[in-house]
Amino acid sequence: MGPPLGKNPGSATAPQYRSMLGGKVNPSLLDLKHLRLLDLSDNNFDGQIPKFLCYMHNLRHLDLSLNSFQGIIPHQLGNVSNLQYLALRGRWNPKINGTTLQLKVNHSLTLSFVNLSQPISDVLDIFSRCVSDILESLGLDESQVFGQFTNRLGRFKKLVYLGLYNNSILGSIPSSLGELSSLEIVYIGYNKLNGTVFEMHFSNLTRLVEFFASGNSLVFQVSPHWVPPFKLETLGLRSCHLGPQFQLWLRSQKHLGYLDISDSRIKDAIPTFLFKNPFLLVNLSHNQLYGQIPNLTESTQLEVLDLNSNRLSGALPLLPFKLYLLDLSNNALSGSIFHFLCHKMNESTRMMQILILNNNFLSEVIPNCWMNLKGLKVLNLGNNRFTSKLPASIGTLSSPEWLNLRKNHFSGTILVSLKNCTQMVSLDLGENEFVGNLKVWVRERFSRMKILNLRSNKFSSHLPKELCNLRSLQILDLADNNFFGTIPRCINNFSAMMKISSNEESDMNYQSSRDVFSTYLESELLVKKGHMVEYNTILKFVRGIDLSKNNFFRQIPMEVTNLSELQSLNLSHNGFTGRIPENIGAMRSLESIDFSRNQLSGEIPQSISSLTFLSDLNLSNNNLIGRIPSSTQLSGFEASCFTGNQLCGPPLPNNCTVPTPTINSQSRGKKDGNEDEVNWFFVSMALGFIVGF
Repeated sequence: MGPPLGKNPGSATAPQYRSMLGGKVNPSLLDLKHLRLLDLSDNNFDGQIPKFLCYMHNLRHLDLSLNSFQGIIPHQLGNVSNLQYLALRGRWNPKINGTTLQLKVNHSLTLSFVNLSQPISDVLDIFSRCVSDILESLGLDESQVFGQFTNRLGRFKKLVYLGLYNNSILGSIPSSLGELSSLEIVYIGYNKLNGTVFEMHFSNLTRLVEFFASGNSLVFQVSPHWVPPFKLETLGLRSCHLGPQFQLWLRSQKHLGYLDISDSRIKDAIPTFLFKNPFLLVNLSHNQLYGQIPNLTESTQLEVLDLNSNRLSGALPLLPFKLYLLDLSNNALSGSIFHFLCHKMNESTRMMQILILNNNFLSEVIPNCWMNLKGLKVLNLGNNRFTSKLPASIGTLSSPEWLNLRKNHFSGTILVSLKNCTQMVSLDLGENEFVGNLKVWVRERFSRMKILNLRSNKFSSHLPKELCNLRSLQILDLADNNFFGTIPRCINNFSAMMKISSNEESDMNYQSSRDVFSTYLESELLVKKGHMVEYNTILKFVRGIDLSKNNFFRQIPMEVTNLSELQSLNLSHNGFTGRIPENIGAMRSLESIDFSRNQLSGEIPQSISSLTFLSDLNLSNNNLIGRIPSSTQLSGFEASCFTGNQLCGPPLPNNCTVPTPTINSQSRGKKDGNEDEVNWFFVSMALGFIVGF
């Protein structure tokens, strides 16, 4: 979870859609003699920053951010005597020193996203010589400054905003921070800060309203009786050390709207005072919180609550009216969810968009109370103890995008009404006891579906051709069922497995339109190399098909080789016959192939040697014959990957000393491929007696 919306007076917000201007900045701007505000941000102007700007004496606001300027910052800008705001955020890498930047009257300076690549101590030293007595806003977010803080920070007595977010600043926070009595907003998150924070670091910060230091390793050591001089509205201390008990000074912060103290080594019960504050967002995840979740109904403003990965137990709490994101996953919560969903339905859950309850001990039948959750987009009930059939009202959800019911005890057929959920991106019903036929609900209307996981159920039908209508599909896992028949040749309709779209990330991420700093990314469990692997941050890049442990037969369709972006293909434990597709080498992205325990015959195609990303291969227990193609990639696999066939050559111990029999053109016309394979079988057996295996 990134930083919250700040009150940065030095930020520049460009329009979302605009035409970009380019070339050199035209000096005709000098004709605008009374111009006070000039915003040229988010364009493609190049060359050096024009020096003629220094003659625009009435300028108070100058924003040149996000252009393609080069070279140094002209020191002549210091001559613009009325300039109060200067923003140079952008895609360039100037060097700053005392002669190139002499800003004597600037109140706001923003160099965020500029590649300074300088020690923070040098930057502060330079600015302290020219603007320390008047600078009110300093923005250096993502500017690649590094090194240790110095107490020179204390010279900026009028500083209201300090932005150093996402750099490589290390060491301790200087005690001089506590001397900056004008400070209101501090963003120092996602650096390499460590050391201890004491009360003196905040001694004079009476105006502080936002403090964001998440992503560092700071240790907070203050008296349990400390009463801070500030009244915070935003506090972000993710990954800092606050535990083992809750910091009691938080009780005094009655105006907090944003609180993120996740992964902060707290081992305590949730204090009763906490949810009496007017929070909009609370993140206490990845701690060791225990006990029950308190009643949340008094938190009438709460919109986002993340308590995942703790040790919370007991029943689910009643919910406040405005809550739209709730993550209680990876705890020890138990019991029914009836009161949680059905109590005062219209008042408590109609705003819900994201509901994450997986990896708990929730049980019993899911209540039939879903018809009023019209806004629900993400529902994850995976790895609990729910039983029986799905209630009909789940199929009435109007806009679900992620539905995960994995690893429960659900039974019956997939609801036909799910075919109306046309915005579905991911459907995971794996490891349950569902039965039935896919054809009744798979339709072309699922144009956005990227993940379909029905693994380890009791489905028993052939694969309908309608499955090929899921053109956006990136992950198809139907393993460990009773599917039978052939793989549809239209499998090459899976266009997302043939190319990677430039905008794929937007569909695989769920971002609430009402909350720009809260992004939820779904995870997915997939089997790779025989082990269950969880994908989350890179899920959007994963492409895989797993049809193993079913009853498929006949040949592997050659159309599968068109899926050039496929990374994992598992067809093991079926009844496939015929040859491995000759053009398998065209699947250049394959990292894992498992064709074991089938009835495949013929030789291994030579083209398999060109799969340079291949790290997992299993062709064992088939009817394959001949020499294993020679390549550095294949010789690195263990012999067990090829056993149970009539193969020879590395990495198997038996050498191919007898050449393959030559078949003349006349005899080739009289024999089919199976007879050739039989002849080679006898030669191989003879070779086996010669070399003694």
